[in-house]
Amino acid sequence: RPPRSTLFPYTTLFRSKDFKAEYKITEELGGLEILNAEYEKQNFSRHSHEGYTLGIIEQGAQRFYRTGGHHIAAQDAIILVNADEVHSGHSATEGGWAYRAMYPLPEQLAKITQELNLPNYGAPYFPRAVVEDPELANQLRLVFNAIDESDNRLLRETLMYGMLVKLISRHGKSSLKIGRAHV
Repeated sequence: RPPRSTLFPYTTLFRSKDFKAEYKITEELGGLEILNAEYEKQNFSRHSHEGYTLGIIEQGAQRFYRTGGHHIAAQDAIILVNADEVHSGHSATEGGWAYRAMYPLPEQLAKITQELNLPNYGAPYFPRAVVEDPELANQLRLVFNAIDESDNRLLRETLMYGMLVKLISRHGKSSLKIGRAHV
């Protein structure tokens, strides 16, 4: 197995007494941001990201604002925040929360829908902020574990692609159809 610096030349580790966060960029999907974090008292004010937030709560629970309401994601729940969507985040439990997340860009997910021969689908829209889907949660964990542990890029990309296809097909809607409905 290559040294970690060869697998992830863009890895940054942040630590304080209240949090630990590892941020890296993988080669998958042409470059994908990944975060593995543990927060005890962290409070993220409302903000947005250029990409989606696709994450899983590993421990504790997170309370956050998204899509006009407040949500709680407990252990094993999947968090879905659409690109450029305003959201916040803080602990919903005394001990904080730990989660792993990826931040794909809309064009990265739109490419998957095109490859699935869904040319009029576009980048997906995820209507639900918190998803309870144990099978998909395990698949998402498998992707994160493969990214952390395997130097086999084909394996990592295959697992990621399969997970994203399942996520989009089970929990996504066409952003193009949603956009037309509001016109």
